[in-house]
Amino acid sequence: MLILKGWLKNLMFDSFKNKWKIKIIETGSFKLDGGAMMGSVPKVLWDKTNPSDKLNRIDLSMRCLLLDNGNDVVLIETGIGNKNNQKFIDMFCIVQSAFPLKDELNKSLNSLGQQLTALSGKFVTDYKPLTEKLQKLIKISEGVNDIHGQS
Repeated sequence: MLILKGWLKNLMFDSFKNKWKIKIIETGSFKLDGGAMMGSVPKVLWDKTNPSDKLNRIDLSMRCLLLDNGNDVVLIETGIGNKNNQKFIDMFCIVQSAFPLKDELNKSLNSLGQQLTALSGKFVTDYKPLTEKLQKLIKISEGVNDIHGQS
């Protein structure tokens, strides 16, 4: 096992952070025993920030990481899968759609499409004077082409 000194680890992380864009994709939630997750920390301390249910389970999230450095896109998917039996799903309170990653990626793409539509609509509104001048210029050039017999 390689153990890195603090400054070297920070240097490596800063280098990674400057080259890669990181997007977090939420794909669902589940619950695990709070005592097992917090170890020797007393429940009175962790229960304030991570309230437990009647079975002493705390909420946890399932997340994927999407990394992009401009050339490569890497998806780190650590999900729980969708082939679990009902007993397992109930025991761990798994909350996710049948195809969580696909659904979340589709939702993100739809959101991006709506943002681009809104942006292009704003572009048309903001640049209407420029658009009108360009249309006049095109009509003038068409008239010049008609005079010189070009089409």
